[in-house]
Order: sequence, then C-alpha cells, then structure tokens
Amino acid sequence: MGSKRKDWQYPSAEWVANVERLVMLEAKLPEFLTGKSIAADSRDWQALFEVCGNQQRYVEAAKIFANAFTADAKLANDMVAHHRYHAVFAAALAAAGKGKDADKIDDIERGRLRRQAIEWLRADLAHWTKQASSDKSSDRELVLKTLRDWQRHTYLAGIRDKDVLAKLPADEREACQKLWADVAEVLTKSSEAK
Repeated sequence: MGSKRKDWQYPSAEWVANVERLVMLEAKLPEFLTGKSIAADSRDWQALFEVCGNQQRYVEAAKIFANAFTADAKLANDMVAHHRYHAVFAAALAAAGKGKDADKIDDIERGRLRRQAIEWLRADLAHWTKQASSDKSSDRELVLKTLRDWQRHTYLAGIRDKDVLAKLPADEREACQKLWADVAEVLTKSSEAK
C-alpha cells in the first residue's frame, strides 16, 4: 500500500518477500535439520539461521549452521557475513543450556556443542591472527575491536568465564583456556604493532 505513494521510501516489497521466505523455510525446518533438504543459496541459509535465532532455538541453529558449512564451506569463511561467528553463539548458548530447545540435549551433546563452538572460534581466530600481521592500521584496529568483543560478549560466557569453566571436564576446560590465552596473545601483538 505504501509503495503506491510517491513519497514512499521504504523497500516494502523486499520486506514482504523476506518474511514470505522466512515463513516458507520455517515450515521446512525439520527437513533441513535432518539433512533431507539443503538450502538453495546463502540467503536461504541466512533465513534459516534467523528463524532459529529469533525463536531462541540455539540447538537447532547450531545444527543448521553445521549443515550449511558442510554443504557450502564458503559460508563458514565469509568474514563479512560472520556466519561462523553466529554459529559459535548458537553452539555456545545451547551448550550453556540457553534457549527453548536446550532441555532436549544431554551433557554429552552439550560437550559436543562446546567443542564445536571452540573449533569454529579457532577458525575465526586464525583469520584474525593473519589480519593482525597486516601493514594497515585499520586491519589491526579491526582485530583489536573484534577480539575485545569476544572477551566481553555474554553469548560466549559458557566457553570463557572462569566460574563456568571450573565446572567443565578437564579436557574441555583446558581447550577453552588455551583458546582465550591465544586470543590474548593476538591482542597483545596487535596492540604492540600500533
């Protein structure tokens, strides 16, 4: 209706199309979770992530991300869209017992999700470590901002905060502590390079 007005400046048709895509994909979510269906493109994967995230279904979101990265590795490595980082959030939150579907998983699955979150975060850290060596100060500043955000972001508390880590099995606790020590090292090197 608004688009019929001459002074209308909003992309209404795009908004409607996006909502229609979300509704259609939500109806097919069980097929995507079991691997029976594969998203047609990155926009559909993004819509599936959005559906799960909006509904606080972090276990399902982590599974969708894993399926998406298996189907198209470029999605995981897209450092502009940050799909892998969003996947870390989903896995870490689910492992911490957050979300509407977290009660459906046991301690073994929580551990698997924590390990998956750490693996994904390590993959992103590899990218940021490489960027920290850049000659451009803007690249190094982005590394500093990103990794400092990691140190503060509440979504990552379940794989970062000392009181939570103290309750984890020794191998998981050590993997988390090593990750955060490596993050601190990259931050130090980036700061010194200024």
